Amino acid sequence: MGNRIKNKLSNALKTHCESCGVCRYAEKKPESFIGRIVGWHKTWCPAWKAYQRHLNNAPAEDISPAP
Repeated sequence: MGNRIKNKLSNALKTHCESCGVCRYAEKKPESFIGRIVGWHKTWCPAWKAYQRHLNNAPAEDISPAP
């Protein structure tokens, strides 16, 4: 598969996971039934892996206090 196609696919998957309401709920309540299901799902989900790669490559936000 070409690099350009991989990048497009990865971006599409990342966007899906980034806006997934189920994933956001699971992040807020990881001990809930849905949270545990999503936690298991993340171990093999290609969208989650693309989202994590995106987060790792994103520039860090400056959280220093304002002067």
